[in-house]
Amino acid sequence: MDLSGKRVLVVGQGISGRSAEKFLKEKNCDVVVFDDNRKKTFKNLEGKFDLAVVSPSIKKDSRAIRFIETNGIPSITEVELGLLFLKTKNIIAVTGTNGKTTCVSLLEHIFLKSGRRAIACGNNGRPLTSVCESVSRGDFVILELSSFMLEKIKNANFEFSCFLNFAPDHMDFHESEEEYFSAKKNIFKFQDKFGIALLNADDDKVKDIETKAETFYFSTQKKVKGVFIKENYLTFFDGENEERLFSKKAINLLGEFNISNVCACTLIAKLCRISKTKIKNAVSSFYPVRHRLNQIKKTPFRVFNDSKATNVSSTLASMSCFDENVILILGGSDKGESFDRLFDVAGKKNCFLVITGKAYSKIKGYAIKNDYKNFMVVRNFKKAILTALKKASQNDVVLFSPACASFDKFRNFEERGDAFTKIVEKYFAKN
Repeated sequence: MDLSGKRVLVVGQGISGRSAEKFLKEKNCDVVVFDDNRKKTFKNLEGKFDLAVVSPSIKKDSRAIRFIETNGIPSITEVELGLLFLKTKNIIAVTGTNGKTTCVSLLEHIFLKSGRRAIACGNNGRPLTSVCESVSRGDFVILELSSFMLEKIKNANFEFSCFLNFAPDHMDFHESEEEYFSAKKNIFKFQDKFGIALLNADDDKVKDIETKAETFYFSTQKKVKGVFIKENYLTFFDGENEERLFSKKAINLLGEFNISNVCACTLIAKLCRISKTKIKNAVSSFYPVRHRLNQIKKTPFRVFNDSKATNVSSTLASMSCFDENVILILGGSDKGESFDRLFDVAGKKNCFLVITGKAYSKIKGYAIKNDYKNFMVVRNFKKAILTALKKASQNDVVLFSPACASFDKFRNFEERGDAFTKIVEKYFAKN
C-alpha cells in the first residue's frame, strides 16, 4: 500500500500512537497528531485528511472521534495499519481478560525454541507498526489484543484467534460488561472457514461463542477437541485420536489459571505442527513474565510482585496459588469494578489486606460492606509495602497484587512493579 504524500491524522500519543506516527513519517506521509490531553493540538485539525489512525484507548465520545466522523475521514487502528504491511499470513491473535502477555510470551518462546521465526507484539508494549516490516514471509506474528484494540477493528482476518478467559474489567472505559465482551469477541468477527478459533471450554462465557472458523478448545477440567488435562498430563485430542504430550510438572508457572494458559499455547503449537518434545522443552524453560507473580529473591519469606494484576479476577487467580497466610497489598486507580468477590475469597483464606492508592476509600467501603475487619489503610505507597513486610512472619506470603490500574501514581504497571521490587530489596538489604 502506497501512503506516500497522504495526509494522515494520528489520534493519541501513547505507545501505539507514537509508533504509528513514526511509521507513517517513514512512509513520507504528512502526519498531524492529535491528543485529547494536549488541547492546543485541536487547532491543527484543519484541512482535508486522507486517513486517520486511532489509538486503542481513545474513547468513542472524544473530540477527535467526533471530528473524524463529522468529516467522513476513513479510520483504522494502529494494528490494522501494521497488518497492511505484513508479508506473512501466519498471525496468531490472543485476547482475554487475564493471561494475554504470559501467553504471547510463552508462544514466542515455544516457536523460537523450536527453530521457527516468531515475534510477539501488540498490547505487550511492542506495537505492530514497530516490527511489521521486519517480518518475513513464513514468520509467525503473535498478537496480544486488548478490548480497546478489538473494539475499533474493522477488518482483520487472523489465521488463529484465541480467547483465554473473561471477567468484568475496564468498566471505566466500556459502557457495560456486555459491551466489553462484545469488543473481545471481535477477534473472531472477520475469520472465515479457513481460520482456527480456540476457546476456553472451562469459561461459561467464552465456550459458546459462535464462529465461522474451525473450533478447538482447551480445558483443565474435561476432555475436549483440543488440549486438556488427563491424569496430570497435557493431552491432545484431534476428534479421533488422543496423544499424551507432557506432565504438568514441566510447567514453572503458579496457579490453575496458568495451567489453562499453557494448554492454550500448547494447542496452538500442536496445530502449527511443533513436536510435543519441542513444546515440552520450551514450556519447561519458561518462567513468569515480569510483574506477573514474580518471586523476589533473597527474602526470609516469599514475596511476589504481581503488579500486572490490574483487575479483581487477576488478583483472585493469584491469591488461589497459595495455601499459606497471605498478606495482600492492593489498591491504585479505580477501573469501575466491584470488590465483593475479593472480600469473599479473602475471608475464606483469612488474608490480611493492606489497602493503598487512590481507590483506597472505595475498597475500604467494600470491606465495611462485607463486614471484613482484617485490613488496614496505608495511603502512602512505600509505607503500605513496608507495613506488609514488617507484619509478615516466616510462613507468610506477601503478595503485591493491586486489583487496580496504576495511573494514580505511575505511568504503567511496569513502573509500579519496579518501584515495589526496589522498595522490597532495599528493605531486606538493611534488615
